[in-house]
Amino acid sequence: MAHGEGPVPFNELSICQLAERHLYGPNTSEEVNPVIGQQVLAHADLTRHPRGWNVGSTLSDYSFHPQAPYPKPDHEAYTLGIRMVAKGLGWDGHTVDYVPQPNGYVEWGISILNNHSFCLKGKAENTDYIYGAIYCSLGEYEVSDSLLRSLLERWDPETNTFLFSSVTLLDMLLMSGLPSVGDPYEEYVPSIDDLEPSKLMFPNFLSGLLEEFSWLSRENGSVTFQVWCDHFHNKRERTSSFTSLREQHMYVAAFIAHWLCSYVVVGGGPYIRPGVLLMASWIVSGRKISLAPSALCSLYYSLRRISMHPVAPSYEKRLWPVHYIAGWMGLYLRKPFTDKVKGKHLLDVKQLPMQPTMVKTMFRVPVTFTPAKARIFLDDRANIFWNPYTPKNLVGVDQLQRSFTISSHQGMLPWGRATDVDDLCIAEPYHPGRVARQLTLRQQVPYAPLVSVYTKKDIGVAYVYWSHLIRSDQGEFQYLLNDAHEAFSPVAWNNWWVGFMKPFNNIFNTLRMGISNGPNYNPRKRNFLKHGEEYIVPRKLSENDFVVIKEVSARGKEEHIAALKLNGKRIMDH
Repeated sequence: MAHGEGPVPFNELSICQLAERHLYGPNTSEEVNPVIGQQVLAHADLTRHPRGWNVGSTLSDYSFHPQAPYPKPDHEAYTLGIRMVAKGLGWDGHTVDYVPQPNGYVEWGISILNNHSFCLKGKAENTDYIYGAIYCSLGEYEVSDSLLRSLLERWDPETNTFLFSSVTLLDMLLMSGLPSVGDPYEEYVPSIDDLEPSKLMFPNFLSGLLEEFSWLSRENGSVTFQVWCDHFHNKRERTSSFTSLREQHMYVAAFIAHWLCSYVVVGGGPYIRPGVLLMASWIVSGRKISLAPSALCSLYYSLRRISMHPVAPSYEKRLWPVHYIAGWMGLYLRKPFTDKVKGKHLLDVKQLPMQPTMVKTMFRVPVTFTPAKARIFLDDRANIFWNPYTPKNLVGVDQLQRSFTISSHQGMLPWGRATDVDDLCIAEPYHPGRVARQLTLRQQVPYAPLVSVYTKKDIGVAYVYWSHLIRSDQGEFQYLLNDAHEAFSPVAWNNWWVGFMKPFNNIFNTLRMGISNGPNYNPRKRNFLKHGEEYIVPRKLSENDFVVIKEVSARGKEEHIAALKLNGKRIMDH
């Protein structure tokens, strides 16, 4: 982990330190920060009528304000299904790649929940931080291959939404138990100088974790989930007694690191990422981390890779968090699963301070769909729940109102991923305005989509994206989810929706007839392998990436750096 003389490598700097080098500040203009306000709307019921809607009564309700400009040409859907039909791509050889659970992981998780839950509960009584989220990671999730493929065909990588809905930050909290509130999630490896115990900058057991990682990776340069689990749990004679508090903290932090890599922010294969060890150490020390934005970013990024692969969507052989999709299906679709099979022996769910809805999806048998039936199923609006949450889902949620406010912010979801060999900023667009009905708001014409970011070295911008997303600009607005919401939409949205759906409707019959065998799969694959092509490559930031951030003026440079240092000090003084 050592570094030579000269500039400190980026993978040893926090995003607060990087933000001092990249002088960006959040853009607070109303144009890029639509807020929620009450408006008088004429609602319309979407039908198969030639004009696309039937006019209903006028009502006063909450929606995003100011309203987006009227539809522009770039609002047309560009889904995976459209691309498959246009380029003759198919689902040849497609299998669902689940994140593997190493032997002993479930037992390790149960040990953590039973004996080491001091850092996992919420601040108030009967609230939750990540206790329920860890419980969800102990389950198994299977989905129908045909239903998953049909769902992915409706994915629009330009907007990070399905044609009818999406996975939101609020879903990540209530579905999987991951909090949006907290300090930024950032993966990096502190320098050896900063790890000096006398400086008191980091938890005193972090250096031990990094040493163990370095020792385990001495042969292959990486550490698999199984090797990590064997080392810290399977080979221990007793998991309830420790010689010191430091040893106990290392044991818990090692599990949290595994959980972060395999369940929360999935990417890079079944390996422990060394930059995650710092986040795990802070969590064990009691610091609250905002996990949902980076977790959702990793899901969006995985779906982008699948939907944009030049050979075919099935050629993307990479682990991705399909468990979130399984949990989302169980929440938003009508009966995609059958009975629950007997799973591994876990704790009684009644012990959970908060019961994420994924606990009802664990160990479920998926309903069998043919490709044609799966596509017809998703085309029927009656099979979709627009607002699936009830007051029962809200029990045990810490800082729910704050989480709802964050979930309603348009912005970019950052994931700063730093390893020994590369430093990446992956930022995926987040568009709550396109799925306002899921947030119990009236659906308006959505804003033009933001642009995804995948760049090396410029990861200081991740901090700005995070601070923009986490901002408090809703004033005294209080609006909680409820189960009395009806999924009405204004006339303007229905007019926009007809045009937005037109490209997909034009190819739907082709998809329904089956596109499981693309005609050019093998030649395309050989050509791809021959040239070693890269289809998602790092790039420098452009003007398109500055929609929700702005450069700091020379006059405000000192104030900007002072604010960053103050925030960094607040985090380090935790």
